[in-house]
Amino acid sequence: MDERYIMEVTEMIRSVKIAVVVISTYSGSSGQVKRELELATKNQLEILPVRLDDTKPSGSLGYYLSGKQWFSMKRNEVEPWETAHQISRYLQTGEVESEAAEKKSRFSF
Repeated sequence: MDERYIMEVTEMIRSVKIAVVVISTYSGSSGQVKRELELATKNQLEILPVRLDDTKPSGSLGYYLSGKQWFSMKRNEVEPWETAHQISRYLQTGEVESEAAEKKSRFSF
């Protein structure tokens, strides 16, 4: 992986307060996603997992995402704009009221 890319990702993570982590079959097995999530956790970012399919994170990915408020963007189940609206509402109020949001307890690892 290009050193410049690594530095840019590192700086970007350090400059934000929220990380939206897209979870799918591919990202669940990506070492890079795990490293970025670890860095986000170390920098105390609010982590918002968004599920694209039925992948259930395991190992370190499951550990870092346990107890988080999940959001869904599964195909044919919810419109992307609904998920964006629910994330916005959650960030403003700490509340969720939609099928786009998944219950924390379902995804505690």
